[in-house]
Amino acid sequence: MSNLDTLPIEIIYQILTNLDQETILFQFGYVCKRFYSIIQTYNRYKLNFQSISKIKFHILCQRIRLENIISLTLSNDQQTPEQIKLFLSKFQIEQFTRLQSLTLIQIDEDDFHRIFQSNQSNLQSLTFSFSQEPVLQSKIFSILSSSNIRTFHFDTTLPKIIDFPWPKQSRIQTLHLSTSLSFQQVQMILSCSKQLKKLVLNDCYINESIENATIDIYPQVLSLTLHDTELDRNGCEFILSKLPSLEYFYIMGGDGLADGSFWEKIIKTILLNLKTFEFAFWGDTNIPIENSNDLESAVVSFRTSFWLEEKHWYAVCYYFRQMDNYSIYSLPISKSNINFYSNKEKILYSTRPNWTVNSLMVNKVRDMTINLTKLMNLDNKVIDSLTYPYFRKLNKLNLSVETWTLGSTDYLSVFINLFSIVELSLTFDCRTEHIFDSIDDIKYLFRQTSHLRCLTFYNYNYRIDHTRMICSIVPDHVRSLRLPVWNTDEMRMIIEHLPFLTSVRFDNMDESENLLEEFISWILEKRKGSSYRIHRNQYLNIWLFDQRIK
Repeated sequence: MSNLDTLPIEIIYQILTNLDQETILFQFGYVCKRFYSIIQTYNRYKLNFQSISKIKFHILCQRIRLENIISLTLSNDQQTPEQIKLFLSKFQIEQFTRLQSLTLIQIDEDDFHRIFQSNQSNLQSLTFSFSQEPVLQSKIFSILSSSNIRTFHFDTTLPKIIDFPWPKQSRIQTLHLSTSLSFQQVQMILSCSKQLKKLVLNDCYINESIENATIDIYPQVLSLTLHDTELDRNGCEFILSKLPSLEYFYIMGGDGLADGSFWEKIIKTILLNLKTFEFAFWGDTNIPIENSNDLESAVVSFRTSFWLEEKHWYAVCYYFRQMDNYSIYSLPISKSNINFYSNKEKILYSTRPNWTVNSLMVNKVRDMTINLTKLMNLDNKVIDSLTYPYFRKLNKLNLSVETWTLGSTDYLSVFINLFSIVELSLTFDCRTEHIFDSIDDIKYLFRQTSHLRCLTFYNYNYRIDHTRMICSIVPDHVRSLRLPVWNTDEMRMIIEHLPFLTSVRFDNMDESENLLEEFISWILEKRKGSSYRIHRNQYLNIWLFDQRIK
């Protein structure tokens, strides 16, 4: 401790840049008087209020010095409903004089316009999504004309949101969009964004022909990512012909794109500067697949000297027997979310010699879906060859369960680092009494997922009272719970029996408006300071306040 205490303040500041806000303010600052003094002057705080408990939210709001904040994340999602409005009741965004990055999740339109009623000249990065379709859409893009924003991330499914003219002198260097676009709109954005280096299009569906497109090229763009694109080969070739300077290219798409010969031609003739090519393709097979030798034909076009010797770019192909389709991934696998199937349900073939699944090849996978019952029925032996889990950075796990087989948790821990799981979804397709038979094993799973914070129970096929069972198994390290309910009595039981929760979402509400209002009055009285949001009488989100939650 004495050595750390005597370090120059510049080095301590550098250490603080690697710590999260809560560690700095609630732990580091209370080690000694010098550290407490240092955190008062430290001026590079990055406050992320997503998923925070309400008591910590209020404490942080009291302790922070607004002029020391450079990054701010606010969220109205299911864990923190109405957070943005509450924050704006305490502060004006103009008070954050050094704010460089702002993220607004599921913001209401009136709050969005309130934030941007004045020019945020220091803002360099803006990320946001709306809770519902905004009315004054033109205001969104006018912000780009009157600011120094360099990174712009807009998450929307609104089909007409890009109909407004893009700022002619956009300073954006990194752009993320989730919407359908025409070729003309893409070209408009590129022609107005002379400083754009990185372009990411999620759910990319370009909905017009290329006949009226211009012949301009845009050499400023060095990185392109197309997630879940519906482009065909002609569309891909046309867009890439406009971006000849690409050094990085990632594409995820369907039928017709899993052709190594096509991509080899594109890279040799258009993308001469390409250094990294990552892809995830899928499609249906036209030939019967019985073993890995049969599957080799699906990736033969990725086995030329160009791929293996010149570029050293390798691929792996998975064929799924039941669905009779395949997926081809570049290695290491760059897709963040995958479905996991038993060895008996799939056949694989890789162009990489002596390839085996290992942690380096799946390091980017963060979200996995598994039918646990089917997996255990087909692969009921533990994989003895593994000495450590190869999915070591997974933070979200979705389990579908029909029958909870003894030893399921131990089996999962063989190839998944359960310690890293933060979000867990359980879908039980069985009667409640069958779940009761597996209570001890389910509790064992929760003990292994000690970092679990968000737990979801999806709809049952059987409408049986399950609330008491849920109350008996939810561990006290869980902070956010989502589950289906059918009456306010069940909702009250959850609140009363699980006092450690900081947020809860009730789905499939089937109560009258009067009973729901009565429940809300009860919760606001029992947990004073809580806030809530009802979505079209389909679900209720509550951000709970309780002095016992620290």
